[in-house]
Amino acid sequence: MLKTNLKNNLQNLLKSQQLAVLATQSRNNNPYTNLIAFSQTKKVKEILFGTLRSTAKYHNIKTNDKVSMLFDNRKNTPSDFSKAITVTAIGTAHEVDKQQYQDLFLSKHPHLDTFIKNKDCALMMVNVDKYIIVEKFQEKVMPKP
Repeated sequence: MLKTNLKNNLQNLLKSQQLAVLATQSRNNNPYTNLIAFSQTKKVKEILFGTLRSTAKYHNIKTNDKVSMLFDNRKNTPSDFSKAITVTAIGTAHEVDKQQYQDLFLSKHPHLDTFIKNKDCALMMVNVDKYIIVEKFQEKVMPKP
């Protein structure tokens, strides 16, 4: 029951949120974070986002494909302490064929049409190895997706 509830909470959170924080690591081992728009494929373990190839995040991923992402539903109110859910996804990122995935990404973010279709924009996929879910400040690890 707990596993099913966690999976449902995860899927609901990913569907309801537009933005996430992506963490990468530079060649000098410096951590680097960015706010990104994301979408997911039909598989809960595949997360998509777009980035220009000239960005630090793109170069960091090319150097070290290990990434983490943070998703949350906070509202920045006191109720967050009892109701907020945060999810950390840990996995690897790589560039995918934009033509294959851009319609899926744009179905969630139609306002990013010009950005995604820019020839210098790469569509990236994170293959999630593990999700860590925190509800009411209590960590619960999802089994491998």
